[in-house]
Amino acid sequence: MELEHIPFNPRQLLAELLDIFRPPARGKNLAVLADIDAAVPENLVGDPQRLRQIIAGLLSNAIKYTQNGHISIRLQATATPGLIQASIKDTGIGISKPAQDTLFTAFSQADMATPHPFGGIDLNLASCAHLIRMMGGRIWVDSEPGQGAAFHFTFLAWQSPPQQTAPLPTHTDNTAALAHLRLLLVEDDLLNRTIAGKLIAKMGIKPDTANDGLQALVQVGQNTYDIILMDMQMPNMDGLTATRHIRAMGHIHQPYIIALTGNALDEDAQACKAAGMDDFLSKPINTNTLFAKLLHYAAASQPHVP
Repeated sequence: MELEHIPFNPRQLLAELLDIFRPPARGKNLAVLADIDAAVPENLVGDPQRLRQIIAGLLSNAIKYTQNGHISIRLQATATPGLIQASIKDTGIGISKPAQDTLFTAFSQADMATPHPFGGIDLNLASCAHLIRMMGGRIWVDSEPGQGAAFHFTFLAWQSPPQQTAPLPTHTDNTAALAHLRLLLVEDDLLNRTIAGKLIAKMGIKPDTANDGLQALVQVGQNTYDIILMDMQMPNMDGLTATRHIRAMGHIHQPYIIALTGNALDEDAQACKAAGMDDFLSKPINTNTLFAKLLHYAAASQPHVP
């Protein structure tokens, strides 16, 4: 896996994430606060997609494990040139000290400090820590039982001169072009399904939903879809297996299938193509990128043949 080194605006990146995560937080009466140190440059060079994945995962966990209060995110410059620190804090139930020692170990799930109905932390923090190390930083947590948790991480991103780039089409650009699309959203996580559903609804599309690959097969057998947004990792039947089954259904109108995944590895994209998927989107979903892809497939004039 290689990191990208492309220009991005950290304030724009954070604003896009807040647009995604504030609605589900508001549904739990949680405030999401954000602050960026004035010393953080407007124009950076780094890997914005990997950074977006890390922050989104930590925000998602913060919302999931916080029942009252607020969540805050802060970006600040450090004394080391090019090194930026991000902090995501919540007022949730906290993490026990023994659990903190294994929190970033591969395949571990941390037990929280107090009894609760949520289970363990389900973000793969080991993968998160690996990405952060590749970005020249480190991750650590401060937490006490009942006192919430604060995840901090650093990453290297150098200041760059402002660049003029052609903007992607936004969801305010001619949403009528998508209104006719018949779309199925397949996602097992309720929070992710809610967030993605709201993004799609803003584009003028009312999607059907399925919780896993098995439900997706039932939906496809009963309805005709133009596009399927398919999560890769799901219980009962994963997205790759479901896609292979759909491609084997010769009697149906074959939809375009776009993979949704939180993984950031090139081999995941290759596995999606091998299974018969048409495209690949990393989580968290960037609204403009999704809109551009939907426009692309909506404009296809011929029936899709995988």
